[in-house]
Amino acid sequence: MAHIFAGEVTRIDDEALGAMKTLPDDFWVYAEFNGISRNVDWFVTRAASHQPSVLMLMELKRVARPLRGSIDSAWEITAESGGWQEIAPSNSRDINYYWQSVNTANVLAEWLWNHQQRYRETPEVRPQEEFKVWPDLVLLSPADVGHRLPLGPPSRYGRWWYTLEDWLRHVLTWKPRSGISLTPRELTNLGEALGLERITAQPVRASAHPSRPPDDLVSFVTWLRSLEERLSRLETLLEASTGAASAVALDGTPEKWGTEPSPPAGRGPVSHVRRSLTDEERTALLEALAELRQRGRSRALPTVIDVLNFKLGYRLQDTNYNGFGSARFMFDQARADQIIKFGGYSGPNPLIYAEDEEMSEP
Repeated sequence: MAHIFAGEVTRIDDEALGAMKTLPDDFWVYAEFNGISRNVDWFVTRAASHQPSVLMLMELKRVARPLRGSIDSAWEITAESGGWQEIAPSNSRDINYYWQSVNTANVLAEWLWNHQQRYRETPEVRPQEEFKVWPDLVLLSPADVGHRLPLGPPSRYGRWWYTLEDWLRHVLTWKPRSGISLTPRELTNLGEALGLERITAQPVRASAHPSRPPDDLVSFVTWLRSLEERLSRLETLLEASTGAASAVALDGTPEKWGTEPSPPAGRGPVSHVRRSLTDEERTALLEALAELRQRGRSRALPTVIDVLNFKLGYRLQDTNYNGFGSARFMFDQARADQIIKFGGYSGPNPLIYAEDEEMSEP
C-alpha cells in the first residue's frame, strides 16, 4: 500500500483515496494541502535511488454536465437551464482546469526546489530544473456525459483523464527521463515538511529476499503480481527465440492475419525485431485505447494507430514501426506482452482492446 499523507482530511475524495491505496508501497501520496500558497488535491511521488523519482500532481474535478473549450480559452459547462455557461476560475491565472493543474504543478515544483534542504538527506543543493512536477487533470463524470475537449495539449505537457483507472495505469507506467531521485526517508520527511498527517502506516520493506513471499496479504499480492510479470516476460522471450510468436497483419493492407508482411514496391524484404515494448510505447498504446474507450470510437486498427501516433508525437510508419518492421509485428508483440488483446475482425484486422478491458463486438 502507498504511504499517504494528508492536510485537510475532511476534503479528501473517498474514491480517489481508495484508488491511491492500491498503489505499491514505493509510492508516497500527499493529499489536500495548502502550504505552498495554492491548494493541491493530490501529489504522487515514487521513491528511487538510481533513477528520477515520479513527481506528479493530479487536479481532481467531479463534473456532472458536459464541458467544452480549447487549451488557451475559458472552458464552459452546460447550464441547467440550457446553453453554455463559462466557468469562472477562483484564481485569475487559471484560464481553465488544465491550466489550474499546470500552474499548481509549477508552484509546487518551485516549493520543492526552494525547500529541498528541509526534507533531503544530503547537503548538496540540486538545480531547480530537477524538481519539475508533471501536471494531470482527472475529470470524473457520469457515464453518459461526454466532454467537447481536445484530446490533449499540443505541447504534450500534462494530460487529462476521464477515469481513475486509466490515470492510475498512467502513474504506474510513468518513467521520468530526468529529475531528482528521492529516497523513502526523504519522501517521509517531505510529508512532515508540508505539515501533513500520515493516514497510512505501511512500513518500507527490505528487499534482501525478493524471491521469498512476504508475510502480510497486501505485500503478498504485490509480490505475486511481480512474479507473474517476470514469468510473462520469460514466456515472451522464449516465444521470440523459437519463432513461436504468431505474425499479424495490421497495416491496413489486404494481407491476411498471420501472414508475413510484403515488402513495399521497389524495396527489399521488410526487416523486423523481436523485443518487448518500451515503457513509452506501452503507455502511449494504453492511453490511446483509453481515449477511444472514453469517446466511444472504433477499435479498428487504423483508428488505433492514428491516436497512437498522436500520443507518441510521431508517425510510426516513418520509423518502421519503431523497428518492428510493420504494425502487425508491433501489435503481436503488444499482445505477447499482455498489454492488449484482439477482438472481432474489421476487414482483415482484429479490433484492439486493453488486456483488462471488456470487449464489445461491432
